[in-house]
Amino acid sequence: MDKRTKGIISFIGIVLFLAVMKLCSSLVLPLALAIFIFILVSPIMERLEKCHVPSPIAMILVLLIVTCICIIFVYLVFAMVNMVLAKLPEYISKVARFDSYISTKLRSAFNVTESEFPSVITLLNIDWVGQVKNVLTSISSTSVSVLGDVAMIILYLMFLLMERTTIYSKITAAFPESKEEAQVVVKNIGHQTSRYLSVKVMISAATGVLFYLTAIISGMDFPLVWGVLAFLLNFIPTIGSIVVTVIATFVAAVQFLPHWSKVFVIFFAFLAIEMILGNVIDPKLQGVQLNLSPLVILVMLSLWGYVWGIVGMFLAVPITSVIQLICANIPSMRPLAILLSSGSSISREKKKMGE
Repeated sequence: MDKRTKGIISFIGIVLFLAVMKLCSSLVLPLALAIFIFILVSPIMERLEKCHVPSPIAMILVLLIVTCICIIFVYLVFAMVNMVLAKLPEYISKVARFDSYISTKLRSAFNVTESEFPSVITLLNIDWVGQVKNVLTSISSTSVSVLGDVAMIILYLMFLLMERTTIYSKITAAFPESKEEAQVVVKNIGHQTSRYLSVKVMISAATGVLFYLTAIISGMDFPLVWGVLAFLLNFIPTIGSIVVTVIATFVAAVQFLPHWSKVFVIFFAFLAIEMILGNVIDPKLQGVQLNLSPLVILVMLSLWGYVWGIVGMFLAVPITSVIQLICANIPSMRPLAILLSSGSSISREKKKMGE
């Protein structure tokens, strides 16, 4: 079989796989979430067992912790949605005032009359109130569906934890001719993926807390919203931080108009948090930065967003990172890992060779 035929078969296989993922999302998505949680909690299980905690008790403790975190997170999302809905009438008038202020400045700058340029919102013809309500409704309905799947996620997680000790023996039995190589690859993938997800969760949590505290100190409305959004969107490299910073700055401008100095302070505070945690601390804790290509991130966001909706968008980058780690540890698939990367490591190697 030539390379062209293999490529066509592989492409068809990927399309069929994604089609099945979309059609069976109600069954597959809880399993996908359970697998990522399993990767996160496996080091905790190992530490508990090293402290001579019996495996059944350690498993029960981990399951209780995960259940409590899921319930608390869904509660926070509902609280965030209700908070925004309660203040929406107030912000309708604030946005109208902000629109009038900006429109007046623009008319003065471009020397046009009010009849020629009534307002920015009128020009854009956007029903922003309806859009906000639709987004909040979507978030609320997604949270309800995730809460409904918590029992299934916990059930999947329980069986994954029970199977944890037999994984390597299964690999040995499945690949008797290259059992040592297979075990090394699986261990590397497991350790690197666990490290990546653990650090990502910690950095995202720290980002969320700092955004929340910054919003409280500055007197911004919706501090919980900015904390939760910063936590969630931090899983989307570069794009997520830009989105949450822009949205938060815009809301600050609407709230504090015409005190622009306070808006700039808030903007630079959020930017500093993102830069320090995302570009300094995160790479140092990771050891080796994954460097996913921005184009690949955009494609994966669109792809998994289409397949699994909002939850798929949040899982897109972790899934791609795991795929990259798997490809990087399998010699025959390393070219795909290089294609998924941003190419910064290759540039560094070329510079070193040039020197």
